[in-house]
Amino acid sequence: MKKLMILMLLLSACGKKIDGVIDPAFDQYVQDFEMKVGVPVSGVSVTFKPTEYPVLGVCIYGGEIAKVEIDPTQWERMDSHGREQLIYHELGHCVLGRGHDDRKVRLMAFLLRVAL
Repeated sequence: MKKLMILMLLLSACGKKIDGVIDPAFDQYVQDFEMKVGVPVSGVSVTFKPTEYPVLGVCIYGGEIAKVEIDPTQWERMDSHGREQLIYHELGHCVLGRGHDDRKVRLMAFLLRVAL
């Protein structure tokens, strides 16, 4: 009987979407994204993690949780508009499944090097 209860407990967790962790610094941007796009950001973690320049942020997805990781140093250098663009960009990958246009990525990296 005890084994049956353990098995039922384990099976009841299968297939459930796990809520992601959202750093308070990103709360308003994530809420605005959900409102404007009309898609919930559930099962996605949005946190700070250092990246190698010129990468400002990254979306890692696959499995139960998708993760957006934003470089804290670059985040501090951005104004609110740049921050919104970065969060929307990464959530576009993790939530909407959008890919990259490599030509635009190379151009953006070039422009960022010139601006900094």
